[in-house]
Amino acid sequence: MCNNYLFSLEYSILDVAMIPFREGLEAMLIISLLLSVVKQGDSKAAKRWIIGGSALGGITSLAIGVLVYYVLSVVAFGTNSQLINGYSGVFFQVSC
Repeated sequence: MCNNYLFSLEYSILDVAMIPFREGLEAMLIISLLLSVVKQGDSKAAKRWIIGGSALGGITSLAIGVLVYYVLSVVAFGTNSQLINGYSGVFFQVSC
């Protein structure tokens, strides 16, 4: 086991859930900033690119998430989640 201070911290589900929430807020802030700049310039083509790129990014992110979920849970390990725990534990021990 690693005796490093960084690895001894405990995290709750709330800590883990805050990461995507924070990243989503950051993305919304950037998109709203881009849209406000485009609105000042009155460019409808740029607005379509921003909205289309945001939608495409969201759809791609969801598709990759579903793909990774199914690849890791069904194809690679079946219904045996102990293999995932075992491989991640071995990876952690080797990486320390």
